[in-house]
This record gives sequence, C-alpha cells and structure tokens, in this order.
Amino acid sequence: MAAPVATAVLSEVHDEPMRGMQLDHLSYVTWVLRVDDIASLEHRLGRPGAEGHRRRPDGYELRWRQIGVHEIAIDPQLPFFVHWYSPRSEHPSSAWSRVTLRRLEIAGDEQRIDDYLGTSNRQPLEDVEVDWLDPHDEGSGVVAAVFDTASGAVRVD
Repeated sequence: MAAPVATAVLSEVHDEPMRGMQLDHLSYVTWVLRVDDIASLEHRLGRPGAEGHRRRPDGYELRWRQIGVHEIAIDPQLPFFVHWYSPRSEHPSSAWSRVTLRRLEIAGDEQRIDDYLGTSNRQPLEDVEVDWLDPHDEGSGVVAAVFDTASGAVRVD
C-alpha cells in the first residue's frame, strides 16, 4: 500500500492520519495480508477488528474487516490484516489490470515479524516473493515492490 507522505508528523488520530497535511511524494506505508479467518487474529491480538467499506465509482460497495492498523502506526515493518466480505471478483485488484505484484522488499526484524504473524515470515504471501532486508537508517517497512507488466518487470521504490 502506497500513500502520500506529508512534510509534518502524522496525527495521533489513527483513523484520519493524513488530514490537513502538505504532501511531498508517494511512499510505501505498509503491507497488507488478506486472511480468511480474522477471528483467530482478533483473539491473538486481544481485541476486535474494525469494519470497513468504500464505494467504488461504479457504485459497488466493497466491505471488509481489518485488524492491525494501530500496530503499523507504532511499528511500520508489520502488516495489517483484511478479511474481505465482498467477493474476490469485486476486489479492486481483480481483472481490471494485467499488472501483477511479483515481489516485495521489506526491511525488518524477522523474529518480530514471525512473532506477530504467528508463523514463519519466509514466505507469508501467496504467489508473491518476499525479500527480507536488514532494517536501515531510514527505518523499517516496505522498501520496494516489483510488478510484472506488459513491458516487463518494473521496480518501484
């Protein structure tokens, strides 16, 4: 997930972190894992997830439940989790594009990520390679993404 980066420090209000910011450029914010069983994550994290929804330009309402957004505000190497109520065929990444995500480069503490995921982080994403990098001076989190396009592979960092 990429988002505009502001010149000022992000708000402490988690549900509106970008409101009123002057934006400089796009940067990666986090990575997101789609899960089929969000209840087990809610139990492990000790709190309920939050309902989410948005209306696409064609009027279709996408609906989901998410958990972990508060954690990424504190520790950007961590993903958050989404359970989609809407059918996969209606998801924004469905058949509208021939561009696919091939690989993510994530800087982080592998043990911390393992503990948070409750499993090995070596390959947490289905059909997407993950290269684990040591945290760097700029911090941790998503460093780059490689996409397969009709013109070949494109690395975005």
